[in-house]
Amino acid sequence: MPKHNLKTIALKALEKNSRREGEHYVTRLKRDEGYKIIPRDLIDPNPDQPRKHIDKKALEDLAASIKAVGVLQPLIVRPNPERPDRFLLIAGERRWQASGIAHVKELPCIVRHQADHDEISLIENLQREDLTPLEEAEALLRLQTTKGYTHQQLAQVIGKSRASVTESLSLNGLPEAIKAECRTSDTTSKSQLLQVLRAGSPEKLEAAWDALKTGEVTTVRELRKQKQPTKKGRPRHYRFEYQPQGKAFHVTVTFAKRSARRAELRAALKDALRHLP
Repeated sequence: MPKHNLKTIALKALEKNSRREGEHYVTRLKRDEGYKIIPRDLIDPNPDQPRKHIDKKALEDLAASIKAVGVLQPLIVRPNPERPDRFLLIAGERRWQASGIAHVKELPCIVRHQADHDEISLIENLQREDLTPLEEAEALLRLQTTKGYTHQQLAQVIGKSRASVTESLSLNGLPEAIKAECRTSDTTSKSQLLQVLRAGSPEKLEAAWDALKTGEVTTVRELRKQKQPTKKGRPRHYRFEYQPQGKAFHVTVTFAKRSARRAELRAALKDALRHLP
């Protein structure tokens, strides 16, 4: 017998028994903890979901997979305290969204009744590998704030090293403008963001971020080269030098400041060409 039919029969039997006993089948589902097949339209998304951005293409790929083989990993839900006839999603946001695209009507779920549902949701998401660095940083900060955990305790809870937790938490110190851009993109690695954060002054930090965004630098090593130790004395000027191999010339452009963006260098070269005799 097809799996879908088995699910349908089970739900109908549960609903029939519930009517016989004067209890709605949703009430029975919510009362018992454990594995359940629950209609998708009875599940509400979690407003405090740690994941802030889900790639549209990845979601479509997951929906295609669900159409082909179904939802293989159960979602985690709990009774919705504000809507007695419904459930609140704890973990499984991507699967819940993708199942809607795939027009799946029923989802495998694990119903939980523990008091600290937010902690379960955060830990489940933090143990996954597909959160962006900033999503992980913000989720860790929230868990630390609500539970009062030390870095070491956080590391034990989510199964990562204390050093990794400390580095992730430090990303919350990035300027709000940079964090806003990070929330809509997952192209920047944790090590790159850490290097941007270590750039120094707000001006240097912004310059490092701009260089990373524009492709002027792409690796952590290149970002480190931008961060030169400050020396006392006369301020150093940024100098660009170009000497092609086998050519009898070289080009030097010097700026009256410590750093210059690629766009500024291009503008300087174009201006120099216009003033050739």
